[in-house]
Amino acid sequence: MLQRDSFDTSQGVEEGLLVPEWPEDVHSDRRSQNLKWSFHLGSWKGKSMSNSLVGYRSSECWSNLRTGLRRYTFNRAFAILILFLLGGTLFLFSVTQLGSEKSRPSSRGAQTRQWHAVKDNSGIWRSNGPTLSWRSTKENTDGWILSKETLPEDWVLEAKFRSTSGAVWPEVIFSVEENLRQGLLLSLNGDLSLSRIEQGRRTSEVAKLVDTHGATLEGLGMRERAVAERLKLRNVLEKTTGTRSIKLLKTGSTYAFWVDGLLITTIFRPGHRKEASKEPPDLLTKNHYFGFVFTSKGAGTVTDITVRQVHLAERRGGGPVLEPGPAGAWDDGVIWSKCVIREGGKYHLYFGGRDKKSPKDGGSVGLATSLDLVRWTRSPGNPILDENKPQGPWESHTLLTGDVTPAPDGRFALLYNGHDGKVWRGVGLAFADTLQGPFIPFDKNPVLTPGQPGQFDSGHIHEHALLRQDDGTYVLVYTGYTSTTDDANAKLIINQGGDLKKRLGDRGGLATSKDLIHWKKHAANPVFELGPAGAWDDGHVRPGTIAKLGEWYYMFYEGAHFDGKNWADEIGAARSKDLIHWQKFPYNPIIPAGIVGDFDHLVTIWPAAIVVEGKLYVFFTCIVGDPARLVIWKAMISPESLKLWDANP
Repeated sequence: MLQRDSFDTSQGVEEGLLVPEWPEDVHSDRRSQNLKWSFHLGSWKGKSMSNSLVGYRSSECWSNLRTGLRRYTFNRAFAILILFLLGGTLFLFSVTQLGSEKSRPSSRGAQTRQWHAVKDNSGIWRSNGPTLSWRSTKENTDGWILSKETLPEDWVLEAKFRSTSGAVWPEVIFSVEENLRQGLLLSLNGDLSLSRIEQGRRTSEVAKLVDTHGATLEGLGMRERAVAERLKLRNVLEKTTGTRSIKLLKTGSTYAFWVDGLLITTIFRPGHRKEASKEPPDLLTKNHYFGFVFTSKGAGTVTDITVRQVHLAERRGGGPVLEPGPAGAWDDGVIWSKCVIREGGKYHLYFGGRDKKSPKDGGSVGLATSLDLVRWTRSPGNPILDENKPQGPWESHTLLTGDVTPAPDGRFALLYNGHDGKVWRGVGLAFADTLQGPFIPFDKNPVLTPGQPGQFDSGHIHEHALLRQDDGTYVLVYTGYTSTTDDANAKLIINQGGDLKKRLGDRGGLATSKDLIHWKKHAANPVFELGPAGAWDDGHVRPGTIAKLGEWYYMFYEGAHFDGKNWADEIGAARSKDLIHWQKFPYNPIIPAGIVGDFDHLVTIWPAAIVVEGKLYVFFTCIVGDPARLVIWKAMISPESLKLWDANP
């Protein structure tokens, strides 16, 4: 068991040197450590007070004494005035800085951080301002150190390393409990292995990050391309001298890893074990720490250490806003959110649902209303659009609910997707005189269909986000998928021996209409692309909802990534001023799995956004409880989160 020796760098010997001391040949210049600062508030003609009184007549003595006191009093008052002015200036500067700091993730530098040194390693750690240094005193030993500062709930950790004198690249400790009972350890050597820490020791390996790089490509049938991506990455990581930088991002249950500026991979629940009897306490708990480990004989340094808190969506309320219906109801099996609008002083939440016996992927459409976004009442007329009453072959299997909007003729229109038993065939319309429905399908459905061979949406069209602009134009950002061999990406898969049937890769396209019936697809489709290899959304992106706040359109979408073991669907955010060029949130997923609590580890899906009094709320669907069930929850996107787009370093 590793033993820890606690020390405070602010009180350490020679800037935090932990004895035994280093040999003199590795000491840095210490002249600055011996400087002492003092104020000189006055002198009596360069003499001490006692000397000024000796050898003078009494009158001269008292005269000199009065002169000295006046000068002393004046100098002291002058010094106090200077200190007061300096203090005021620093106060105003700090207030100004505080205002600017609100627009960026909070951070703390190493120079103000305190550390726990772990003994039992025959090595020496030394703190020198923003730099940590380590030197081994025995061969094949480890040097462990932990920050005494706890990590925020969601965070970014960055640092730079230099390995010298034969030491190998260090390891990064994160999400670890103070007593080292459990945590995670990332090695920067070889294949970037990620391991567990249990009871103060390295235990089982979670993954080799290099092997998981390109795992989504492999999962999509692109094995050769995945191998090529890993080979290129290994060539970059081969260096054994110089400096190496790391960046770790934790959002909910999801961890993303960068080395030397390269995105390596994203792993969902890295500390999870499937065996229930061996499941450790979850790594989402609070009061976690981070640190570093140097191994082997030699010396090394850690610099530019920063930890920034990341503000994500804030869960609202004490529980789900809507759960599956009672036994025997049309929605007693599964429900999911889709659209929230305000009309007539009420909020209307449109959701999908199906019963427990249904084997289908979709379901019927229901409505719930609320006066405060907290207490919701199901409509007695549910379902307001029934999947069991298909209009035609294009929706003969099932349907998925879409958005509701005022139609040009004064009625209300509900957009939805139809499935014919093989694929999603496009977008249809249903109309009603009131928001309560029932909605009657349009007799010329579908109004938006998959594209021609070679286009990104030639395979299917399904989930979408609808927006009505001030000039009456309807904008639809929809999910498209390619399944034909004419598509360039499909050809690449086939040429590399991949299986086209495994390919997911949903992307976002844009279409506009004046009447909801005749749609024109944008020439530059797809306008919303997958994330880069290794990103949390490199598997698929599915636009879900759009809301306008200020000058920006905010879109919330489902993203997915395959880490070699799990597909994880979570909700990300992007913003745009023209609905064509999108900027993804720099710390996605903004509504990660795990936001609801330790019991929610699997997915966050089906976002539905609404702006209320200048605040952006998002309803979403997640899996909770035992037995697991899909429920609808509510979150708020804080102003601090929105500012992170502009503050991303």
